[in-house]
Amino acid sequence: MKNRHTPGPWKIMHGIYSDQIGIIQETDQLDNMITPVCLISPADKYDETDAANARLIATAPEMYKFIKGIADGYQPDPAYAKMLITKATKTEEK
Repeated sequence: MKNRHTPGPWKIMHGIYSDQIGIIQETDQLDNMITPVCLISPADKYDETDAANARLIATAPEMYKFIKGIADGYQPDPAYAKMLITKATKTEEK
């Protein structure tokens, strides 16, 4: 079964469509093309709840890959699981 979602990794981007905070596909391309995944909030309305949602959404592809590995019979790595949880829930440094 082929995945229909935008492949990860994803990252949070401030300034997508000039005044929006959103999630984009993280690439190493040099052509400055971005692939939007979703919009989170207008920049002037962005709050802690939006930031928490953005972190969780941006981590989704890695979480999916981890869970799929478990479903496929791989032994889960607790340290990697903790890293994913930290990445999805950490507070941004100001």
